[in-house]
Amino acid sequence: MLDEYRIEPLSVGQYLDGVNCEDIKTDQAVQRSFCWNKEMMNALIYSALSRKIYIPNLILAEEKRENGTKQTFVVDGGQRTEALYQFKYGGYRITNNIRSYMIPYKKKITDEKGDCVRDEYGNIQYEMEKYDIRNRTYEEMPQELRSKFDGCPLTTIIYQDCTTEETSELVLLYNNHVGMNVSQKSLTYVGKFADEIKRIKDSSRFLMDCTFLSENEKKKGVWERVISESVMAVSHFEHWKKSPRDMCDYLNHNSSVDEFRRIEAYFNRLIPYTDKLENRDIAALFTAKNLFVWMILFDRFSRMGLPDDKFGKFLNSFVKQLRFRKVNGQDWDEIDADRHTKDRSLVIKKVEYLESLMDAFLEDSGNLAEEDGIVSFVADCIGLDAAIVRDDMDLYEESLDRLQLNAIKYGSRLLDPENHPSLLAMMAWSYQCDRDLDEWMKDYAEKNRAYLVDQKKNFIQMKADFERYSQAEKRSA
Repeated sequence: MLDEYRIEPLSVGQYLDGVNCEDIKTDQAVQRSFCWNKEMMNALIYSALSRKIYIPNLILAEEKRENGTKQTFVVDGGQRTEALYQFKYGGYRITNNIRSYMIPYKKKITDEKGDCVRDEYGNIQYEMEKYDIRNRTYEEMPQELRSKFDGCPLTTIIYQDCTTEETSELVLLYNNHVGMNVSQKSLTYVGKFADEIKRIKDSSRFLMDCTFLSENEKKKGVWERVISESVMAVSHFEHWKKSPRDMCDYLNHNSSVDEFRRIEAYFNRLIPYTDKLENRDIAALFTAKNLFVWMILFDRFSRMGLPDDKFGKFLNSFVKQLRFRKVNGQDWDEIDADRHTKDRSLVIKKVEYLESLMDAFLEDSGNLAEEDGIVSFVADCIGLDAAIVRDDMDLYEESLDRLQLNAIKYGSRLLDPENHPSLLAMMAWSYQCDRDLDEWMKDYAEKNRAYLVDQKKNFIQMKADFERYSQAEKRSA
């Protein structure tokens, strides 16, 4: 239960100093991103400078921490806080499109030497001036106006000793009347995992660079909704909820951090095959409308135990030709045109269509033949019987995945699927010779950004480079 609140009067300057040193934070997990335009920012700054217009109370919440400390979050007033903060600390320049722009202020009278003029009793003399604030930043204004801005009175209402969930509830209560959209409002119902969702949203390179989610959708809370939908679709589809609010409420009571991190891992695994710069048509599949559908499919693919590059090849084939293949009389575009986007029956229909194409693709591509081909290639490179190599292939693949993750930077062409056989052969060779590839691979990956198309020659080249590296290490020791 929420404890009593207290009322604290502050000045704009005191309040923003608290924000600047992060005693007060505006990024509470379910708060919507900053979305005010310049006209709205100009109006608020004018209010603070002129003091003619009252700035509404700011609602804050103090959250308890396990170590006994407290962290204050903005519950209502995040947009106002960010606008004022950007003016004082962010270099925001007031635009010319502002209706009222002349600010009166009291200015000290100075003489030709710049000294203050005083009356016969020694009191500093003042005069009234007007200042045009158009196209000005905080730092460019006279000190008197900066002081006037900093001294503008505010009133804060502070709820005390809140939990994260209680703060989220407060955000919902106070924003019921200010136009939170469906996605933003629904997030307040998953307060238990709001921090985890926000962390994934802010750090995911997949969402940023490998999907068609827009910055505008990010501001509107769609990215958070997509993450929640993906968790719901992959881990709780049997309880699928069409309403974002119902879905978030269900996750709040039934999900776990591990489920959210599982989705984050799926995002990361898809990055090599979905980057917008190199695979724009594939990235275009991952929209707010369908991203969670693809997560269901990728989850089912992951259960097959196949290398991720096979899913990447399927995506490439899908955008080029498979999407036009009809299953039960319909192709992908016809199914996707159905407006009942979140109906469980339509989601099932989409997943079944994609799954049938994926299964056919894996079979048609000669999955087993390809595996046999790699086994034969590795066996030939290291001089072992193919049956022995096949028995240890899972060990080689697992070890290579770990080595690539730790030693080769994302974006290197060494990670291309076409280069996989020679890297796998190097891993098998290292096990046969009891040699450690970790440090060498880091060095090799830094020096080499590409590979030889002939994988046998590429393996020979890498093996020779390993020997040179090893000799150099011995000499330096």
